[in-house]
Amino acid sequence: MDLQDTLEKHVMQLKNKPRTLRNAASVVQNITATLYDTYFPGAEALRPGPKSRCPDSDIICIAWLLELIGKDSELAGYKMIKAELSDLFPHLPERSRFNRRRRNLCYMSDKLRQLLT
Repeated sequence: MDLQDTLEKHVMQLKNKPRTLRNAASVVQNITATLYDTYFPGAEALRPGPKSRCPDSDIICIAWLLELIGKDSELAGYKMIKAELSDLFPHLPERSRFNRRRRNLCYMSDKLRQLLT
C-alpha cells in the first residue's frame, strides 16, 4: 500500500464521521504514524537514553493539531490535549519534556509536511 492510498483511506474516515477534535486527532495520529514509520524507520532506536513510551509520531501529531486549532501557548495547548485527548495519547510526557521533544522534532515534522505537499 502506497502513501496516497493510506492518506485517502484515513481522510475518508474523517469524512464519514462528525468533525470533532477527537475524530480529527485519531485520523491525524494514523497519518503521522504511517508517514513517520515510512520515512524515518528506526529513528527512535538510534536516540541515546531510555526508550520513551510516547512515540515521536504522537509528538508530531499533537504539534500539528495544536497548529490546526491555533493554540500558540505551549502551556495552554498541552493542558487542552492532556484534558481532552488523554485516552488517545496515554503516555504523554510531562509538559517541559513534551515541548523539548516537540522542538527537537521540528526537522522531521517539516520534512513530513514537505512530503504531504
